[in-house]
Amino acid sequence: MINNNRIDSTTRILRERYSLVSKDSNERIMEAIHKLLQSSRNPNQSIHAFLEDAARMTHRLFDFQEIAIGLRNNKDKMYRFEILIGFRDEAEKALRKCAYTHEEMTNLDKYLAAFK
Repeated sequence: MINNNRIDSTTRILRERYSLVSKDSNERIMEAIHKLLQSSRNPNQSIHAFLEDAARMTHRLFDFQEIAIGLRNNKDKMYRFEILIGFRDEAEKALRKCAYTHEEMTNLDKYLAAFK
């Protein structure tokens, strides 16, 4: 005779253990990072698209209000914000017009002084 309670218990355990649905925020984060790393292996995906995916994932999973990623332009060697997530339209337009030297882009003291 089959014990239905035992089958139900086994089914529940297997579903919990092998479910694709995240059980907590840590698993959600790990699944998102895994998916991002898998997408990075696609030779047809540009660096820009990968960075935008990474910024969107970070914005969504870690509750950042705004994310900006600056990249160096090979022609003039200036840094500009290429990936902007969560900014108001006016702020995004203004940031896209700015160009920075290496020193300006990487000097933490200048950045922190803006918040004093």
